[in-house]
Amino acid sequence: MTKTSQKRLVPKLRFRSFTGNWEQRKFGDIISLTGGGTPSKAKPDYWKGPIVWLSSQEIKERFISYGTYTISETAVKDSATKMVPAGTPLIVYRSGILAHTFPISRPTRDVAINQDIKALIFDPAVLVNNFVVAELESKESFILHNIVKTGTTVQSVNIPDLKKMEFTLPEISEQEAIGNFIEQISSTIALHQREQVLLQRLKQGYLQKLFPRNGQKVSELRFPGFTGDWEQRKFGALVELERGLTYKPSDVVSKSGIRVLRSSNIDNDTFVERPDDVFVQQSAANLEEVNNGDILITAANGSSRLVGKHAVVKELSGATTHGGFMLLVRTPESVFINALMSAPWYRKFIATFVAGGNGAIGNLKASDLAGQSVMVPAKLERDKIAEFFGTLDNAIALHQQELDKLKQLKQAYLQQLFV
Repeated sequence: MTKTSQKRLVPKLRFRSFTGNWEQRKFGDIISLTGGGTPSKAKPDYWKGPIVWLSSQEIKERFISYGTYTISETAVKDSATKMVPAGTPLIVYRSGILAHTFPISRPTRDVAINQDIKALIFDPAVLVNNFVVAELESKESFILHNIVKTGTTVQSVNIPDLKKMEFTLPEISEQEAIGNFIEQISSTIALHQREQVLLQRLKQGYLQKLFPRNGQKVSELRFPGFTGDWEQRKFGALVELERGLTYKPSDVVSKSGIRVLRSSNIDNDTFVERPDDVFVQQSAANLEEVNNGDILITAANGSSRLVGKHAVVKELSGATTHGGFMLLVRTPESVFINALMSAPWYRKFIATFVAGGNGAIGNLKASDLAGQSVMVPAKLERDKIAEFFGTLDNAIALHQQELDKLKQLKQAYLQQLFV
């Protein structure tokens, strides 16, 4: 690749040997959109057959080989659902979560689609499949801010605006070069994502086996040399719990102040500092500072499913406290306690004690958590369990870092390779 001078309809970064200007077209002039439908639920025979039928909820992965439902050929003939060939780019036209992303996927086999999906149809002599997907990804931010309509419960793509969107394209050979290059990065990302999911599932499996099930005195799986029963203790006897800081808008200052940790600082069970973190002036931070090794818990949130998520605080970059909707667990055994909080008893506790929904804020009380009875082994076995999960968590974190770097690399190329 080589840098080029900036000029009209020429990308900042280009493969060698390509020099001509790109052509500017309207999306709707070169790409048509076709939607599907849902066969009648009143006819059970429609929902038995060899044809994969996709709904918007399943447009998550870059490539799709199967769906939750299959339908018959008769269902296709008798309903508004549409068959689309393998490899056809699919976008979610309408969804309750569309505002969070603009998912683009391609089935690896012929499929039927429902009414919330639009298939992109175009002339292969004019557009290359991989290039179309990559250019849409390069325009994701524009689409989300200018073409997606947000309603009270549903978000949808404004099709007339999408058809008027500018779409720039070079000659076919350059489309192929760009599309294949971005596809290689995307495939590598997909591979890393699958490996990350497998690591997470492995961790969940060990959490099920290395901690006793409800009513049991020992775990199903134990390290060699440990045989005694585990001891029942109150969670509050093992740790210190502290609710977070309440502050006023006037307390908020620039990044020279004290960082305030919030729910957004827990990402997939991992602690992260964020560029949009809030900082408050020193005089407002009247709590003991958060330290590396403390455990951060989301104690209140408008989304009840987020209440109870937790992570060990690591690699703090400066003075830090935690916000009023958070709990902090202080313990010299943070890795073990954090793993203990991922065992089955904790999920049951969250489901039983955290209310919310219908507009109410879900809330986890420190006193309720402190009062929970938990099973713990002797100190040497706790240390062994902590060592095991610490190693596994480090592997997951390193894998996530590599995944994040690949995603950043892809975004950089998407910004540079398209007009």
